[in-house]
Amino acid sequence: MIELLRNCSHGNEAMTYLKVGDGDHSKKIIKVAYTLEGVATLCSEFHGYTWYAKRRYPSNDNVCLKTQQLKSFARLEIKYIDGHLASCTRSIRDNQTILMQVIDHYIAIWPREGGNKVPLHGDYSLGNVITNDDGVHIIDWEHFQPTGAFWGFDPVYLLLENLLFTIKKDMKPKKGDIAVVVKGLQKLKSTGCLDAAVLNRPLEFLIDFVHDNYRLWGAYPKKLPIFHVSNKVVALIDQAIVTQMSH
Repeated sequence: MIELLRNCSHGNEAMTYLKVGDGDHSKKIIKVAYTLEGVATLCSEFHGYTWYAKRRYPSNDNVCLKTQQLKSFARLEIKYIDGHLASCTRSIRDNQTILMQVIDHYIAIWPREGGNKVPLHGDYSLGNVITNDDGVHIIDWEHFQPTGAFWGFDPVYLLLENLLFTIKKDMKPKKGDIAVVVKGLQKLKSTGCLDAAVLNRPLEFLIDFVHDNYRLWGAYPKKLPIFHVSNKVVALIDQAIVTQMSH
């Protein structure tokens, strides 16, 4: 049985299916693309899963298989992960536990050597996080770049995206919301790997970085929630974070 899960949505030119095998009822995620851009996306995703699997699942080399690739066609098979899909629409305080787990996962998985550029997931959102008895699993690697970002970009984005989803109605962050962001930033700061400049203006720094590295996402940055916030709100959020960080 094959079920269509996503059809070229969110600016992605790949179709995503759930395949349930006969007999053993094994499940796989199948991604198919028929355009040059879609093929490039699936190639990036294959390399992302390959990089992640070596660090997250060292005993299993079959997490993602590139089963076919032509000039304008590609097909991926990705191991289905049973578990709980995190929700980025819950408030940041309700998501505090999972946010800290995902940040710890990043700290454990991502290399801290090799200069100032590390692998980029590019959409390190709770919507791409599955949890089960084996811990945290990151999915959807279509924006992967092996040396795409400064260390900590993905989890800083994770925190600020969930904050923006939380305050989207009135754009006025509460102290408790900011406190969760600060807790996550302090985890990252404690490693000694996060650029100090990020902590001085985290949201503005993130927006500037994506603007300066637009090619890493193609058309996708237009859909990132950080691009739908006024300069006034950016300054308000950054000031609230810096103020709590200093206390």
